[in-house]
Amino acid sequence: MLISGNGGNDPDNESLKIIKSNQDFLAIPKIGVLAPIHAANENNLIENLKQGVAMVKKEKTTFIYGHSSRLLGQAGEYDIIFINLNKLETGDGVKIRAKNKRKFYTVISKKIVAPKKLDVELENKYGIFLISCWPIGTDYRRLAVEIK
Repeated sequence: MLISGNGGNDPDNESLKIIKSNQDFLAIPKIGVLAPIHAANENNLIENLKQGVAMVKKEKTTFIYGHSSRLLGQAGEYDIIFINLNKLETGDGVKIRAKNKRKFYTVISKKIVAPKKLDVELENKYGIFLISCWPIGTDYRRLAVEIK
């Protein structure tokens, strides 16, 4: 759920429901992101993106995927959750609640990678990466924002 750009207006109090529930969530205040996190794998990634962001763990690396644009003919609440991911800069804060533990992270880098090189370039690093298609409206490359 994007909560910026509308003056924090959340008429259905969905953001409050997410925070008060036991639901794992991702919060990125700078770009107005508050979204449920769903554990996923490569087989159910797309389905999980319809309900928030999808977290895929691979050995040393955790990937948190989110859409940056809508798929043609589809519209959903989380279709543009990472539309402003490119606006994050080194030092910006990210909060993740998982398994009832809140952890605070800082953006340390960002890079653009080819989808097929995502695993090769990032998977062997210890870390957490926020991932979305780039440029917006395409699936040509991936924007990877590393947080620590």
